[in-house]
Amino acid sequence: MSERVYGNDYWVTMVYVDSYQDNVLAGWFHNPYLKAPQHFNSMTDFIIKMESMLDLMGLPQSFSASRSFKKLNPVRSPEAREVFLKQGDKATFCLSIRFRQNSSWQGTIKWLENKSTQNFRSVLELIVLMDSALREQSFPEETKERAAMA
Repeated sequence: MSERVYGNDYWVTMVYVDSYQDNVLAGWFHNPYLKAPQHFNSMTDFIIKMESMLDLMGLPQSFSASRSFKKLNPVRSPEAREVFLKQGDKATFCLSIRFRQNSSWQGTIKWLENKSTQNFRSVLELIVLMDSALREQSFPEETKERAAMA
């Protein structure tokens, strides 16, 4: 079996957060499967658009969905590589969703500015990780005070 149906590029979605105000993030994300970046105005908007993209790609297949051998028809835009080199105004994350089990996501998130990587076992855990990174980015003194009190 020399031909692969899915390339590794499709497992990675770049998330660019351009604003974080009153605990509400806004920005955009891009995956090589998409023709154009997808903009979001809240965490809820981000999750709904990501889930739609994952459903369209069928990668990873949803735990509760019917399985099939349908082929992915990648679109790969010519500027996909340039998009991966950009940075968000507030934070940049490299998101790799490996499984969609128990009606949630499991995978890895890399916070590029801090050069740290965390695994997550649910969408809620992903939200907490992204929020903690954005809080640390926006309020570094407050984060240090909390760490000292713990």
